Amino acid sequence: MVELSDPEWVPFWMNYKLLKKMIHDLPTAELRETGGESTAESGGGLVNDFMQGLNKSPEEVKWFKLLYEEFQKARWFFEKGSQELTIREERLRKGCAVMQRSDARHVHLVADYPPLLAKSICRLYKDMTLLENFAILNVVAFSKILKKHDSVTGSNTRHAFMVTNVFKSSLCVHSDLCDMIDRCKAMYETIFGQFSSSPNNGVLDEDEQLFIDMVIQMNNEMSLSPAFVGADE
Repeated sequence: MVELSDPEWVPFWMNYKLLKKMIHDLPTAELRETGGESTAESGGGLVNDFMQGLNKSPEEVKWFKLLYEEFQKARWFFEKGSQELTIREERLRKGCAVMQRSDARHVHLVADYPPLLAKSICRLYKDMTLLENFAILNVVAFSKILKKHDSVTGSNTRHAFMVTNVFKSSLCVHSDLCDMIDRCKAMYETIFGQFSSSPNNGVLDEDEQLFIDMVIQMNNEMSLSPAFVGADE
């Protein structure tokens, strides 16, 4: 999905490849058992509470700092994206309300305006489902990279990090976005139903519809991923 997303989004996906590569430099479970691990203070506040007081190798402190920075980055982008979509959704809702007034004579200034409005709603819906996909896939990525970290190092940090950070963040808890998606669907059905007799009412191209359907199916499947176990705790 990173390749399919807007280039503007690319820097804000969790850098799974880099974190995975860095795991190979961390002390293994066998090294821990033999007492061969060097220690360092976690310090600095970038590594959050569940890491405080634990003695970690310098490489592991660096790894967790990067993990936390990646988490903050993804969360920031998601929240800013949600704010932008909120403004767009409000604007479209108000536009639909104006258009449905009996005195909305300005609508006739643009030929085939209802299908154009419906297409705008579809574009908004597409962007909403893509942002939801961004959140879901990043949550899964954090869970998977922590599982790999714990497997290599013999630690047990995955549950603590996910519960302390990810499951409480907007990446997991975003009911406002889900509500907007539902309203967008209802808005489209209202507008398209009222003006389905308009010429050129084929709102979406076939490839656009297939893409939206693919993202929705992916979101539904990934929401059932084991990575989300405990998200409601």
